[in-house]
Amino acid sequence: SLIHSLVGNPIELRLAAISSYRRLSCNGKSRSHLLDLYANKYQDTELRIAAYLAVMQCPTSQIIRKIKDTLYGEEVNQGSQKDYDFFVAVGNTTM
Repeated sequence: SLIHSLVGNPIELRLAAISSYRRLSCNGKSRSHLLDLYANKYQDTELRIAAYLAVMQCPTSQIIRKIKDTLYGEEVNQGSQKDYDFFVAVGNTTM
């Protein structure tokens, strides 16, 4: 994928590639690789946030579950508790 081909390039270029997905329709390409990027705690935080924003343009129950699981597993929880609580609440009402 475009994102994987940019590994090793400057972060600005990788962020621009991720941002391009935010402009695609939800019927476009799969965003699973962006979800994997978001879930990888070893990736740069800025890349993870950009991937999260791109993925959440077209949320599905599967995406929300993966994000919830990722947030739950974070070792350093810098403000993500609010997000986690939101996803738990959404999950309890819609899934």
